[in-house]
Amino acid sequence: PGQSIQAAVDSASSGDTIRISEGVYSQNVSISAKYINLIVQPGESVQVNNITATNPNAVARVIYLKNLRIQGDVSGTSNDFNIHSCNITGDVNVDQGSLTIIKSTVGANISINHPNRTSVPTHAQILQTTIPEKLTCKAGTSIIGYNSIRYAHIEGNSQIVGNHFDGRSLFGIGIDVNGSQTYARIHNNRIHSYVVNTKANFDSKCIGIRIKDNAKADITNNLVYDCFDSHGQGAETKAGIGIFVESTRGTTILGNALWSCYVRDGIVNATGHRLVWAPFANVVFKNNFLWRRSNFQHVD
Repeated sequence: PGQSIQAAVDSASSGDTIRISEGVYSQNVSISAKYINLIVQPGESVQVNNITATNPNAVARVIYLKNLRIQGDVSGTSNDFNIHSCNITGDVNVDQGSLTIIKSTVGANISINHPNRTSVPTHAQILQTTIPEKLTCKAGTSIIGYNSIRYAHIEGNSQIVGNHFDGRSLFGIGIDVNGSQTYARIHNNRIHSYVVNTKANFDSKCIGIRIKDNAKADITNNLVYDCFDSHGQGAETKAGIGIFVESTRGTTILGNALWSCYVRDGIVNATGHRLVWAPFANVVFKNNFLWRRSNFQHVD
């Protein structure tokens, strides 16, 4: 306590572990071109400001963080992060790198911005973590499991399982799957509360799951509900939909339960205002439970 974490980082060699004793360290920690571990002693509380890692030559290097409280952001360029049991007040941003984050709390957003680092696919493992705002995952491959998330943008080869997507009665799309190189397996999630009450015109909001840009998806055993605009005025298109397949090279929708996805006084032949909206081609739809819970919901 009272010493400089930055000084320890600067003098450390790749592979070293820095064990930090209890205290508040009002420092922005910067790590360059090395892989090190920052670990808090068991049962102790350590707070730092931002943590930034840069890796100019793009050689695979991992920064391991455990049991830290970080009052700002964690960010890296061409660097991998392995984060366990941390409390991060700000965002986690990884550009051209991989991310593992487990049993942690993030204050706002997580972003993995690139599918490759020097032609090597990036990876994301996001498990048992709280993300109160947006997850943007463009990793080459990813596993997103058993988290609490407000909403997500997904690209790449991804498995999304057992998460709670809570829109918190705000605009948005719960799981937005994009790109012709994307294959998402979405199963056993709870997705709800992408709602608004407005007379303003809008489109592409209040949606549980959207598949677009010829992405491929398997959507199985999810609960999708409360995706609606409850105001009777305004023009809405591509809105009020539980599962919306806008374009796909192959999607399976199997064994899901959907209810309360609509636009109040919605136009029957407009795109939207449905529990499920999908093209006939390239889509398999079987054994789903559709419940007309609200009188505002269209009957077909």
